[in-house]
Amino acid sequence: MFKKVSAILLIVFLFSCSEEKPISNEPINVTAEDLHTSIDKVVEIMIHDIFSPPVASRIFAYPNIAAYEIIAQVNPEYNSLAGQVNELTPIPALDSLQNVNPNLAALIAHMDISKQLIFSEDKFNVLQDSLFTKWETTNKVEFEASKAYGEKVAKHIKGMDG
Repeated sequence: MFKKVSAILLIVFLFSCSEEKPISNEPINVTAEDLHTSIDKVVEIMIHDIFSPPVASRIFAYPNIAAYEIIAQVNPEYNSLAGQVNELTPIPALDSLQNVNPNLAALIAHMDISKQLIFSEDKFNVLQDSLFTKWETTNKVEFEASKAYGEKVAKHIKGMDG
């Protein structure tokens, strides 16, 4: 009888100690290192997938244009490339009322396009999923708004928005 009670108490104790990390509402800080990590992963996958130099240059160009266009909306020192790059039209306007973090949206757009231009998407998903989990835990509202906007811009850059 003592063993059964001890086992039940042990189980209750173990489950009571495992506490989920609460979701916070602190701003999400996207650093240059986050972008570098994403680009390094894409380069690693491009080497694995054996892309030719012209294809590799496209894999770099399109995601960087998407990220740049988002940042250009909030930095007056940057000019949009719309009208300067063939067939590039202005991206959807950033709505400041929707809790969008432009740096986060830019990185998400960059990752979304990069992932679709490589063959080994599953290798990239590991990095993307870990970052998404981290950001969603940090600030779910900001993450969801930024993700939606980043994906909207990515869709526009890929020419699938209309």
